[in-house]
Amino acid sequence: MRQLNLNLKGYDFSNLVIWQAYLQEVELQNVNLTGADLARSSFSQTFGSILSVAMSPDREFLVTSDNNGSIHVWSVKDGQPRLACSGHTSWVYAVAVSPDGKAIASGSFDKSVKLWNIQTGQCLQTYEGHSDWVWTVAFSPDGQLLTSAGNDQMIKLWKLNGELLQNLEGHASSVYTIAFSPDNTILASAGEDSTIHLWDTATGTELRTIAQPPQSTYDLAFTPDSQILISASTDGTVKLWNVHTGECLRTLTGHTRGVFSVDVSPDGALLASGSEDSTVKLWHLHSGQCVKTLQGHTGRIWSLSFNRITAEVYTGHAPEISYMLVSGSDDQMVKFWDTHSGHCLRTIRGFSGSVQAVVFNPAGTLLASGSEDRCLRLWNPTTGECLKTLRGHNSWVMAAAFSPDGHWIATGSDDYTVRIWEVATGKCLTTLKGHTNFVPSVLFSPDGKLLISGSADHTIKLWDVSAFLQSQSSISCLQTLHGHDNWVRSVSCNHSGEWLASSSSDLTIKLWHTQSGECFKTFTGHRSIIWSALFCSDNRTLISSSEDQTIRFWDISTGECFKTFSANAPIRSIALSSDEQIPASSHSDHTIALWNLITGEVVHTLRGHTNFIWSVAFCPDSTTLVSSSQDETMKL
Repeated sequence: MRQLNLNLKGYDFSNLVIWQAYLQEVELQNVNLTGADLARSSFSQTFGSILSVAMSPDREFLVTSDNNGSIHVWSVKDGQPRLACSGHTSWVYAVAVSPDGKAIASGSFDKSVKLWNIQTGQCLQTYEGHSDWVWTVAFSPDGQLLTSAGNDQMIKLWKLNGELLQNLEGHASSVYTIAFSPDNTILASAGEDSTIHLWDTATGTELRTIAQPPQSTYDLAFTPDSQILISASTDGTVKLWNVHTGECLRTLTGHTRGVFSVDVSPDGALLASGSEDSTVKLWHLHSGQCVKTLQGHTGRIWSLSFNRITAEVYTGHAPEISYMLVSGSDDQMVKFWDTHSGHCLRTIRGFSGSVQAVVFNPAGTLLASGSEDRCLRLWNPTTGECLKTLRGHNSWVMAAAFSPDGHWIATGSDDYTVRIWEVATGKCLTTLKGHTNFVPSVLFSPDGKLLISGSADHTIKLWDVSAFLQSQSSISCLQTLHGHDNWVRSVSCNHSGEWLASSSSDLTIKLWHTQSGECFKTFTGHRSIIWSALFCSDNRTLISSSEDQTIRFWDISTGECFKTFSANAPIRSIALSSDEQIPASSHSDHTIALWNLITGEVVHTLRGHTNFIWSVAFCPDSTTLVSSSQDETMKL
């Protein structure tokens, strides 16, 4: 069935005998398997993009975390799941195993750090204190301390009983990675601000700051002798640093896109790096030579971990040790590699089709959704029928927007591109390249002449599509707007198209003049990521939603916030009914709130999703609200 690429949606296989079926890559939506004998059949595991992998000290267990908020423990010997830890309400970006192998620490975008029993999956402790996403966690080598860091720029040192010992301050932006030296004398940290900080673990004092060219660092690793620190950077390089002097000893080049993970073999001979180019590279640490490139993933490789020795290989000289290396990726796969042969020993496949974007066409007769499975789908909103599945992006489809006449649809993706599709045929007409990070927001101007894209590369691009949509001539980028210091999360135009608003992870909203590209005003007041900002039809008011659990109303002329609605959970998106009397907001607690615009009270809470909700949108006549969620569903 997999070879024939059959569409099995809606089939009834109840009470059938189906033995030894390999169904790991087969879509089984609405397939009835009630009472079926599925002996020795293989299915995809229910996990999403793998964000972190960690090995137990005895190398018997592998721990993974994903963007569904799940933590899984696997047997390394046979690749079978042992248990799952449930409790986080958002992405779990980091996991670590304690030096004694008894506990798992996890850091999540729900702003919490948790400690779990690795044998039972029981949550032993929840550490609260971060005010924003937690990107990284690490145990000290002696197992006495747990550290965590994230978007709030704080590095927190905890006792395992939950007591906060110290906050380390020094970074100017998000901290993505922390690592202890094996001798437990130094804690290293790095992130968005192009610096690496080295801290004395005994006192918490800063020993040294290493400045780098503008780039983000997503992973750090020490050599076993604690003398060299290795960094993975979004410029596609891996750098080796002298811990005592801060000198860059070597820069390893070879990856074609950003590097997001590094790890060092236990003997210090091999370095592994994982990249956005979907490859893992193995390097001789002392010579800097790339000895192997491991291919097989189809997405960004977020995490790497060396495992046990698989063999001692004799090549005529001293024996070469072959290790097992584990990689976790956006492609929802965990791969086990033999470092000597470069062969993939085993693959654990997951599946998650979270729906990240949803939008109605101007007539309200068509619904478009963009998903983690790299597809754009067009739906009949009345019947719920999927009319077309459009494929072409190489990673998540994060944003979608119809042209004002409804003939075209634009998409933004985690593959750094923007695509324009013809609605009638489902054909991809062009791919726009130029952004250097994911594109979570796209928008046509009200007159349909401009396509606007906002990216995690901190920029906004204005594309001239007027001639293209008439004759499919080439598209030029008219302007690139610079000004944000972090990811651009949303873009919106006022009704005339004269003004453009952008919201960002830098906690600001910026108002731009569309024609000149000049930043007219910056709105400040939110305390966390601003997921969306949109204009009211009066051209005097902006509305924004934020991770800080508030909706704010801004006076465009003065830049002042004149009204604030407070919620009980972070707010991912906001939509206004056509008469602008009902704001609807989606929340990380799996709910949607409908607000009274005058009193700021929630008049209805809509429940039904089982994971956080990415997006909400009203149909043009406001009779229907649609929501899309990490739980792989849309609800109307």
